[in-house]
Amino acid sequence: MPNTVDDSPAAFMAGNHGAINNIRNSHKHLETKGWILAGKSYDRMKLAQILLTASLMSKIPNDTVATIRSVAFLIKEDTTDKISSSLAEAVAEKITAHFADVRSELVSAKNFLEANSTQQAVTSINLRETASQHATTSTNLSTIVMEWH
Repeated sequence: MPNTVDDSPAAFMAGNHGAINNIRNSHKHLETKGWILAGKSYDRMKLAQILLTASLMSKIPNDTVATIRSVAFLIKEDTTDKISSSLAEAVAEKITAHFADVRSELVSAKNFLEANSTQQAVTSINLRETASQHATTSTNLSTIVMEWH
């Protein structure tokens, strides 16, 4: 760690005049050294693999190796957690969307059945009234026919 008042990584790298001091140099260095292919994307899992592989180099002090590996494992764990969380959210959204469609279809079927039941009730009442009128008419006709004979 640097011995300055501002000991943030950005301040440390600004004071360090090494070749790697910005994102563009980082990409170029990793591509030049063959850690990743030019034009390929850099995801967190790939960066963690690079760190773990770099920690196998023989000239790196043990404490630095331990730090590199710790950071790599933390990156991998964070990535796995984010992937799991994203996957869980996507599944939940799919299920919710599916149930919303099912609910909508059930409401539509319920409304249809209610309308159909109401129509059947109205038809039944009309048929009962018609049958009653028919019975009255038949009785009246029978009475008239009996009176003529």
